[in-house]
Amino acid sequence: MFGTEKSTVCEDMEIVVRLWRYYYENKLHGRIVYLAKPLCWTEVPDNSKNIFKQRSRWHQGLAECLFLHSKMLFDPKYLTIGLLAFPYYFFFELISPLVKAASIIFLIYASVMGLININWILMMLILITLTTGLITSVTTVIV
Repeated sequence: MFGTEKSTVCEDMEIVVRLWRYYYENKLHGRIVYLAKPLCWTEVPDNSKNIFKQRSRWHQGLAECLFLHSKMLFDPKYLTIGLLAFPYYFFFELISPLVKAASIIFLIYASVMGLININWILMMLILITLTTGLITSVTTVIV
């Protein structure tokens, strides 16, 4: 069953999900652990075009993995993978770009129609950008 399914552009994520699925469906006990020392390296994108292509490929891999193993979504047989991890990745990772785009369109529409204060929107965008930069800086220094 597992060898006949379609492959994805994001093999590392898919193989971990495939292993967990195999364990649960065959009632096996096992562990999948993180190795601290890397066995391979990701080539860092050198410009915005390449980072966009990389992020698009990762998002496509996420979508393919979620749809390939969609039977795990909300299935209690898969425990935390099916009840927590898959719903999280679906709602907060896969569809988040759509929610963000809809939010931006709504904010532009509401601003044009005079429903919200444009100064408030600009202050919120600045605050969000600064907060994101601070969180990124702190987590980068810690790691």
